[in-house]
Amino acid sequence: MMRMENSPEYEAKMEAYRKKSAREASQAKKALAAAVKAGHGMDWTPIDKCPFAAFCLWSGTNDAILVTDGETVTVARISKRFGAPVFYKKEPETIYRDGMMWSIGGEEDPRPDLPKWWWTWEIKDELERETWAYGEPAGQPEVDFVATHWRFLPAPPMARRSRGKSNG
Repeated sequence: MMRMENSPEYEAKMEAYRKKSAREASQAKKALAAAVKAGHGMDWTPIDKCPFAAFCLWSGTNDAILVTDGETVTVARISKRFGAPVFYKKEPETIYRDGMMWSIGGEEDPRPDLPKWWWTWEIKDELERETWAYGEPAGQPEVDFVATHWRFLPAPPMARRSRGKSNG
């Protein structure tokens, strides 16, 4: 026989988390509605007008969007970055010491050419696949260009209702 218990502290922490998540989802839904009302995404829209949080927290249809850098277009989904990427002007030396990997020296590159949103949001390429050894799917890779514009995918054509008549 097994019993599950939660401490009052844990329950309070989980309730605070649920409230925070609901608040963020509500704000994201409002941001998406405001973007749609302003006409953003109906045609190519500058990426700085993209409601990133809304697409990250979008529930229900979980639709993808199109992104482009002006030359390449791909279908993508938005997610919050896990940690900040680090670029180097000069690569550090990697040393295995005392059971751990250490990076010594090197010179970080702050990459001022990347837009502010790029450090917070990751645009994942839905048309590409990453795989682990032996071909197991590992997820979607990041889009390999810095997007400058986005738009919703076009709606599919409406099927004509036959009202009992054959379409063939």
